[in-house]
Amino acid sequence: MALALVAAGCRSTPEIASAPSNRVACTVGPASIEIGALPWLAFACDDGRSVALVATGQNAAGPFTFVVRPGEHGVRVQGDGPGDRAATAAAFAELMALDDDALMRLFARAMLEADPDGG
Repeated sequence: MALALVAAGCRSTPEIASAPSNRVACTVGPASIEIGALPWLAFACDDGRSVALVATGQNAAGPFTFVVRPGEHGVRVQGDGPGDRAATAAAFAELMALDDDALMRLFARAMLEADPDGG
């Protein structure tokens, strides 16, 4: 699965591609959250279950993006970016500890906090 960034207004939002013709856009949100003791922006993806996390400007992990998806044996976490590895490691560990219910709550939070004006 590849991870690409697409521009939406003044912020970047992740787009997931499992095959060239099967893209999932993660543009709904963001919800401001703390993961690994650092600030992230959470975006809900249009597959109805995945969440993309983008490091904020105040986050030592940035620039970095995670995509968290439900998997057969818990959540799947993929990351991309040259950010600080200690900061991304803490966030990765916390994300890997999520269960499907926690992922769905994060997805719902991004949906609820979405800007009704689209940015």
